Amino acid sequence: MEQFWRLSFDGAPLTLFGVSHVSALLAAVAVCLLVAIWARTNRHERRRERVRYALVAFCLLNQVLWDVWQISNGIWSLAYSLPLHICMLSVPLSALMLWMRSYRLFEVLYFWGFAGATQAMLTPDIGLYNFPHFAYWIFFTSHTAIWLGVIFMISAYRYRPTWGSILRVIIITNIAMLVASSVNYLTGGNYMYLARHLPRPRGSTCSAPGPITLSGWKCSASSRSCSCICHGRWWIGARLGTIALRTKN
Repeated sequence: MEQFWRLSFDGAPLTLFGVSHVSALLAAVAVCLLVAIWARTNRHERRRERVRYALVAFCLLNQVLWDVWQISNGIWSLAYSLPLHICMLSVPLSALMLWMRSYRLFEVLYFWGFAGATQAMLTPDIGLYNFPHFAYWIFFTSHTAIWLGVIFMISAYRYRPTWGSILRVIIITNIAMLVASSVNYLTGGNYMYLARHLPRPRGSTCSAPGPITLSGWKCSASSRSCSCICHGRWWIGARLGTIALRTKN
């Protein structure tokens, strides 16, 4: 238990597409598929409500446990622990979306989840940690929680993004980036990786510093949103039984 919870880790760090990484990806995809199939085929409203609230609890549990782990190990700080990364922000927002059945939050989380969380799952940045450390588990369960929230709303309530969703999500993403940039300036943090680049580059990192990095992120957000709605809708539609994108009335 001490090895699981403490700040240090004696094992080898996670290897990209190694056994522990691929296993986590397969488990996440399997759970998401099971939830999608169940929500798609189960018409019992009360059961759906129970699952929806269970997913709310799952999202909140991930957020709380992450903060508790940081506090108990003395590393919680304003510079690094606020939910201002796209995926960190998506976890509590997923809980709120599920609780309120909010279509506007769904629009945002659809793109943040299928673009941001997917990228994070494929190129995990968990430092020196690996299975079975807490940081390994919380990374993959929290990102899976984002997927689950979006997939549940698609499958259970037939929520779909529209072409108008693109502009709204770009605006919201840029506002979030401006907030993160301001907090980075005040705290010396690196929320959304806008102040400094990751040691290991990801698909969304840019080679220029400062304001150019911010501009690069804006272009990246726009292109990812367009790519996601143009291509991802066919993938989702083919598997969930619909191709047409509809706005929830």
